[in-house]
Amino acid sequence: MREMARLQTFPDDVEILGTIADAQRQLGNAVPSHLAEMLARAIAWQLLGARDWPPPVKLAILPAKNGPLQPAAPLPLPSRFLALRGKHEAHPGTGKGNRAAARMLAPSE
Repeated sequence: MREMARLQTFPDDVEILGTIADAQRQLGNAVPSHLAEMLARAIAWQLLGARDWPPPVKLAILPAKNGPLQPAAPLPLPSRFLALRGKHEAHPGTGKGNRAAARMLAPSE
């Protein structure tokens, strides 16, 4: 559960009560803490009429900024997968493939 809580940006001292299923449901339905804080600050800024954005106060739970991200280097394709390449047309797009067309032509029940 600790990993799920970290993915949702909950501080490490947050205690999640209940069974594992309860904790999974709570964490799955939760709004990430960083997002909730930013939304609360933006709403307060709009309702209270502050003139500067972002707010001059430091965000309480936002981590310190790291350096710029390095571009991802493409990984070489393992040779065992090269045999799986085939000659075929590109996928036509979401909802336009063969099975989608068959569903559209099938009589409705």
